Amino acid sequence: MQSRHVFTRYMRSDSIKIIFVLILLLILFPELTHGASVSADVCLRCHAQYKETHHDGTSCTDCHQDVKTVPHARKLEKPACSSCHKDIPATYEKSVHASSNLKCADCHNVHFPDKDKTECVFCHTTVSHRSLPSEKKHLSVLACVACHARVHEGTVDVTIAVKKGKPFTRSDVDLDNNNVVDKDEWSSLLGLIQKDTYTVDTKYASPGDAHSIKRTAVSCDTCHGEKSLFKRGVLKVSGVASFEVPVLPQLFIPKLPSVEQFKKTVHGKRGVKCADCHTSQARIDDQVCVNCHRQTYDVYKNTSHASSGATVCTDCHNPHSVTPYRELNVTERLNVCARCHQDYLKRHSWLPNAALHFNYLECSTCHSPKSTKSIVFYFGLREGTTNKALTYADLRGLFADASDITSHIDINKDRSITSQELSDFFMELKKKDKKDLAVGSSIIVTKVYHDYSSKGTRERVCATCHSEDAPFYESMYLVIPEKEGAAYVPVKGTTLGALPVSLFTDFSLLGEQKIKGRDITNFFKTRGKSRSDFMRGLGLKWIDVLGIALIGIILLAVIIHILGRIIFRR
Repeated sequence: MQSRHVFTRYMRSDSIKIIFVLILLLILFPELTHGASVSADVCLRCHAQYKETHHDGTSCTDCHQDVKTVPHARKLEKPACSSCHKDIPATYEKSVHASSNLKCADCHNVHFPDKDKTECVFCHTTVSHRSLPSEKKHLSVLACVACHARVHEGTVDVTIAVKKGKPFTRSDVDLDNNNVVDKDEWSSLLGLIQKDTYTVDTKYASPGDAHSIKRTAVSCDTCHGEKSLFKRGVLKVSGVASFEVPVLPQLFIPKLPSVEQFKKTVHGKRGVKCADCHTSQARIDDQVCVNCHRQTYDVYKNTSHASSGATVCTDCHNPHSVTPYRELNVTERLNVCARCHQDYLKRHSWLPNAALHFNYLECSTCHSPKSTKSIVFYFGLREGTTNKALTYADLRGLFADASDITSHIDINKDRSITSQELSDFFMELKKKDKKDLAVGSSIIVTKVYHDYSSKGTRERVCATCHSEDAPFYESMYLVIPEKEGAAYVPVKGTTLGALPVSLFTDFSLLGEQKIKGRDITNFFKTRGKSRSDFMRGLGLKWIDVLGIALIGIILLAVIIHILGRIIFRR
């Protein structure tokens, strides 16, 4: 009886101890309560090194969801980032990083995302940006993601600090009160404040999605094209005045030609890249052009243009032009010089009908004597007093096979056009409903010698051009439009004399259709088929031949008659 009482008292004592321990555990470790989560404070008692972590307000078990009790299993499952970042995996799977099998933790320190940031240069230590025009300029203002990732709408923040001067207001800047500063208003603002009394700081914000990194960078068009990613600009004025006003972001992003269009230019077709010329932020100078055009520049550097510093290569040549100089017509070539020499008609008042001459002659014809001059012909449609040259698109629809229009003209495939071939093709086009068709022509330079120092005094002698010794008589071409560019096919020298003047509606050389001594000489020099071709090439000159022959026959008859009267005097 006594022993049972002792046993009962002992059990009561142990029960109290067990209950006390359980209560203590529940107070110290409430996470052990059935259905409760483990708090971050509990985790940090063992993992104190993560005390400074801040992952957007998440707790440890938000990521380590397999931790239900403490102590937990020694090896935990790797957290699934996609459980929270649901939209990112679809984007990341298409990136170059995903194809390289990089995981989230390779770039992100999930415990210290703000404190311990990973930069692109940590891995990409040897990346070269030599192909990037103005490399230092771009790398100093743009983040890597601006070019290598999918970028959201960019902004340009321009801060202009005016140190001294007369105060001005927002209305003095936004002159038309349309709530945006345009090009003219920006220029007006810079004119309003004194030079050297202000500073301009321009910052470009281009937030990009680092999970969409691509293998290749975006094209220049992304920022410098018509549809630039920079859609918003803000002008902040401080100092003598303080206000903000929206500004066109394009004012601070140079507009460049379309990359796709540039590929169609002479430079683009030859593989020239933007950075080959744009080596700095400065304007392209002659030394850049010299890298490829040394021979041309060696001629140009000693001329009056270069020595007087009047112009540089890009003043005359647009390196982004799709149309090469060779394909410009006379008027377009003349306009290049007229940018500076606007008084060219007044300076050439000594010419008989100066305006008419400049309809068919470019400046280089006289002022660059060593350039090769040629007569060029083209098919065109009459538009008033001028001819509009037919394009490849115009001719393409007229033939079943338009891949090589030249073959439709050059029938004998000898890469030269005879008067007969030119006439036949002309008549063929006329039959295809080209009623107002004409053959246009002009005298242009087909091989430029870059010395324009000549004053053209020799050319004031009309016979320099208006004689059979004019150099362009021996250099004649038919310009045939092609899918890309144009073909210059040589024309036989007899064409001008063989075809009627009415065919060349805007071009005629005095005396060219008359028989000349050299024609008679060439007749006796040729043999066989060459003589036959030459005789056909004489064209309308045969009228002169027949006239001379008729006169000769009459004179011969008169002489015979006189001799007969003398011999048989009766």
